[in-house]
Amino acid sequence: MNPSENRQISQKYKFKKLNPNDVNWNDIESAQECTCFHTQQWDKYVHSCGYKTFIVEIKQNNEVIGYFVSTIIGYLLKAICAPLDSLGYTQGLILKHPIIVPDRILIYKDLVEWVFKNHYAQYVSVDDWQLREERQEWTDQFSWTNPILENHCIKYTVRPLFLSMNNKSVDDLWAGLHYKSAKYCINKAKKLGLHSRIITKKNEIGDFLRIHYDQICDVCDRHNAGKPKLGQSLPRLQKACEALFPDRVLLMQVIGNDENGEEQVMSSAMFFIGNEETIYNTGASYQRFQKYCPNELMVWDAICILKEKGVRALNFGGMANYKLKFGTTYAYVPRLIFSKYAFIDDARKIAKRIYQKFFR
Repeated sequence: MNPSENRQISQKYKFKKLNPNDVNWNDIESAQECTCFHTQQWDKYVHSCGYKTFIVEIKQNNEVIGYFVSTIIGYLLKAICAPLDSLGYTQGLILKHPIIVPDRILIYKDLVEWVFKNHYAQYVSVDDWQLREERQEWTDQFSWTNPILENHCIKYTVRPLFLSMNNKSVDDLWAGLHYKSAKYCINKAKKLGLHSRIITKKNEIGDFLRIHYDQICDVCDRHNAGKPKLGQSLPRLQKACEALFPDRVLLMQVIGNDENGEEQVMSSAMFFIGNEETIYNTGASYQRFQKYCPNELMVWDAICILKEKGVRALNFGGMANYKLKFGTTYAYVPRLIFSKYAFIDDARKIAKRIYQKFFR
């Protein structure tokens, strides 16, 4: 950020770094924008993985209007990441009441200037879910632009993903499913006697995760993807369940009889639950059972359960064409990038490539 940009900053917002033990979590978690990644349970998960959360109270005219929740890493050079790769989908700014987008951008600019001035970090990146744009047709991510961010000279990249539900009724959601690839499969699974099961007891989590992780490995093997991502490793899944169960995570299995009449767990999934949006974190099935169509039934039953909980949207995560069968739309989430020094962003990109090539 150069001096000319500093002079343009509004300076009408005030910030205070909070200790996680002193945070009014009820105030944060009652906000409409709250996802599971802003909660006290997620703070517990982040700490169990060896990281620290960075939480800021935001005031305007001496009134608390929101918070900034993120993860901080590094020693001499520190980075504030919202989210940190492998630690969720979105954190960042969470406001108690909606504001117009230009004012949201001004909060970020003031916040980053305050972070740099107080030497809390030299790099900040934020995936802002509230700045996303939804489209029915695919737009190449490299050609996607955000005029407001560009007008404010804010550097950004974009992460495309799939979004479902969008506050639609169950009937409308069913009508939006693709017939052959979704409706037919769901009806077939039901005719074959498959049914979904929700994990409701803590002592059942261990068996659930053992099978779920084995199914994730099965998916990785058949796609030649190597071992599961760090966030999908068994220790991380265990830590997530310990922190989020039962209120912020939905654990599902689809049960059915195989050709020998033996009951099998054919597919399983984990959903991270927010106030309005839920993240489809991991879902997998054994290849030998895919002919029974357990995945389609599992996703549809999850949608119905989440609707009952009042969830307005289901985030399916990154690009995979099979997600289109569920009547999803494309969503483009900008990642705002602020570097105190120009070389930091390049250094992080190199480090990420090295990690993905040699350590994944």
